Parts: sequence; C-alpha cells; structure tokens
Amino acid sequence: MDVGAPPELLFRWDRTANTDKEMLMHMSSMHRTWRGVLKKRNIADRNKANHSHQSMPYRKGRKSHYQLKDDFERMIQLSTPSLDSESRSTPISAEEAFVSIMGKDRSGRIRCRGSRETRRI
Repeated sequence: MDVGAPPELLFRWDRTANTDKEMLMHMSSMHRTWRGVLKKRNIADRNKANHSHQSMPYRKGRKSHYQLKDDFERMIQLSTPSLDSESRSTPISAEEAFVSIMGKDRSGRIRCRGSRETRRI
C-alpha cells in the first residue's frame, strides 16, 4: 500500500440468503424512488407545456369569462333606453334582459355556477 494513495473502500459481509434479500429490497426501494422522481418531473414538464397552449385558461361553469362579459354587455344594451330617436324600442327590465340572454332558470340549479352547484336547504 502506497502512503499517498487513498485507502480502498471494500465492504465485506457474509453472503447469506437474508443479506441478499435485504440488499435486493434496498436496491428496489432506491429504484422505485428514482422512478417516482422521474415520473413527477415528466408530469411537471408536460403540464408546463400544456399550460402554454391554453388560449382561455380559466372557465367557471359552462361559459368562459369572455362570453359572460359579452352577455353582460348585451343585457345592459337591452335594459338601457336608446338615445337614437329613430329606433323606437323601449327598454326592458333588467330581469327580462337577463332571461332573454341567459335563458330561463332550471329547477334546482344556481345560475352561472355550472352543473355541480345546487340549492341545498
């Protein structure tokens, strides 16, 4: 053995069926952990890629925010009197404008909250 050389690291143990089993369990555990880390990393990368493709990322219920905004503007136009003298349309009530744009109520549902929200007593 040289004085300047690092000592060799050798592990010696009695090789029995039990030590082989323990070693195999340890290596299997390490492999499962490694595979889990890889899987999480792949899922995160895939989610990032999918997120970048979304054109309208958030929706609540059946209509997007943009559709609800357009519907709201149309309701305002229906319920406010027109300044144009040639159009003799009379404004309708806010409730009638809401029903004409959004449709009639369905029993048991809360409007604009999707199909999962229901009234509970």
